[in-house]
Amino acid sequence: MELKKPNINIPVVLRLMGWLLIIEATFMLIPMITGFIYGETHAVLSFLYSVLITAGVGSLMAFGIRPRYPDMHKREGLLLTAMVWV
Repeated sequence: MELKKPNINIPVVLRLMGWLLIIEATFMLIPMITGFIYGETHAVLSFLYSVLITAGVGSLMAFGIRPRYPDMHKREGLLLTAMVWV
């Protein structure tokens, strides 16, 4: 009896992870603006670097990966959920 290898659509998962990173970078703008209002230059720079890196990697993943099959099933959803929590 031969076991079937699970087919997980990795490009779809990576593309969605990219979009989630872009959303996370957008939410990091809130504390960066708050730090700017209170004059905390060091915190503003730290958040700026974090936003740029997160948005850059997220953009590469979201716009650079074109899945052949854009369908997402239960396995991809479970993998995506696990990766987001990690």
